[in-house]
Amino acid sequence: MGTLACTPTQPTTLTTGQSLTCIGIYTLTQNDINAGRVENTALGTASAAGISIPPQPAVATVVTPHSPDVAIAKTASASQVTIGDRITYTIRVTNTGNVPLSNMRVLDAKLALTRTIATLAVGQSQVYTATYGPVTESDPATITNTASVTGLTPAGLVIGPVTGTHTVAVVAQADLKITKSSRPTRVGTGTLLTYTIVITNCLLYTSPSPRDRTR
Repeated sequence: MGTLACTPTQPTTLTTGQSLTCIGIYTLTQNDINAGRVENTALGTASAAGISIPPQPAVATVVTPHSPDVAIAKTASASQVTIGDRITYTIRVTNTGNVPLSNMRVLDAKLALTRTIATLAVGQSQVYTATYGPVTESDPATITNTASVTGLTPAGLVIGPVTGTHTVAVVAQADLKITKSSRPTRVGTGTLLTYTIVITNCLLYTSPSPRDRTR
């Protein structure tokens, strides 16, 4: 604590019934919040008729509540993909509470991702990237991917799981096949040729409904 502002200014002489009031300012630290409370002890010394009075302590305790919290955000390299594409996901885990978190586990089943964060300080983030793909016809029209995170507070309490989800749309892939044939194959002067032109829609993915996929 810094310098005390006292009224009257100390040292002073107090008559019977008089008081000395002092005010001091203390700035909380992260260690104080982690501890869950701040104890402050003041000592008053005095003498009367030349005789020293033993120091008189006074203790004040301020509770510093824990407010643990964590956020997980997920983004993708594209909002739309088509058959054959790969999706790169970015997962950001941030300690948004007021105490450090430990033994954190980040899980993403679709990406086969499992990560451990030993300690994450207040306001600190950890970022991971992972790739899914290639996208196939067996994927749904909307690829939904969810990651989760858990952790421990300084008091040993479990926080989470907190989840973050991101969706990517699978869109049609335009592909046309054109073939041309003629008959007869042997010709001479005056032969009439018949041409056949076939245009085939070779879309690999045609509908947001899994029942409407074609190969």
